[in-house]
Amino acid sequence: MIHVATLSGRECQVPRQDCECAADLIAIAARRLGVPRGDHQLVAAGQAEPLERHARLPADVRCATLLVSTRPEQWSHWMEEVACDPHQLRWAPWEIRADKDVALAAISTDFSSAKHAARELRRDPAFRAAYAAVAPSWPEDTTWLERIY
Repeated sequence: MIHVATLSGRECQVPRQDCECAADLIAIAARRLGVPRGDHQLVAAGQAEPLERHARLPADVRCATLLVSTRPEQWSHWMEEVACDPHQLRWAPWEIRADKDVALAAISTDFSSAKHAARELRRDPAFRAAYAAVAPSWPEDTTWLERIY
């Protein structure tokens, strides 16, 4: 059994045989603890860094802390993707394309990737102002963001 606890003190036990990787353990623990889906991470006892989500779960893990996140599921993955290639935003799920931080991360590398942000986000005045701040060479009139797609 693997003992999983959150920072708020909620705890559960998860059978090791049900978990091949950290993502499995996160999903099972989150369900048992009644935690909504999100970009949660798992830190093994005695470690400083979160476990890799899809790497095999180390055999010596007996206790872990579930770091609960309000970010959409796979948010961290998509932040890394758009940092490498901003146009990967076009393949992201809607809730990721609607996330202001992910969209701005893409736009800060390549302004034209703004067309891949969710339409609702492109219409948001706060997002357009942030876009204008990271893309100063583009026209001040950001209403074109509403019209694309």
